Amino acid sequence: MTNLIDILTHDQRELEGLLGELTVARNLRERRRILDDVTIELVWHAVVEETHLYPAVRRHLPDGAQVADKCASDNAQVERLLEELRRSTTADRAFASLTRRLADEVHEHLREEQHALLPRLAEHASPEDLRRLGERVESAFNRAPSRSQLTTPAHPRDEGDLTHRVREHFPPEPARETRPRRPRTPKDPDACDQNSMWPDLWATHRQT
Repeated sequence: MTNLIDILTHDQRELEGLLGELTVARNLRERRRILDDVTIELVWHAVVEETHLYPAVRRHLPDGAQVADKCASDNAQVERLLEELRRSTTADRAFASLTRRLADEVHEHLREEQHALLPRLAEHASPEDLRRLGERVESAFNRAPSRSQLTTPAHPRDEGDLTHRVREHFPPEPARETRPRRPRTPKDPDACDQNSMWPDLWATHRQT
């Protein structure tokens, strides 16, 4: 059974490969296609981290709140760079510069996760917790929209906002089944209230 750390590690390798393709691409149309793929993968990765990894980090690591806040800030910076890239044209010199900045930011973020964050989490969290989180992430990926659905906006005004569309279409957590709770008796039920859940069925007779 795949656990959360295995899934994220595999995802990180995919991201590194895509960033390498984007950095060396020369064909303008190919650059735009790869940028779409990079955007989708990076935003999905960020949302998975925010939804599953960082809450686990906060729960299990002694300094989890600070670590999670720093990682979330890194993700926000990466998304700002993605939006700058999407606003620039693939023929601009600025595009190549932004691509290098994006690759540097992401590689640094992934190195911190691979060599510090994930090993620490594996040390503090139980295998069962990591397996359960992995199942939830796999379930989310299985319910995800296709690339064509994400890259074809429903409205023309959404054309440049791929980051927003990916976040918007991230499948919500499936509702967990919970046992129905038994109603609790109030401290002072109204004995004469026949509409009450706890009426005193003999109250009227006692009053006559």
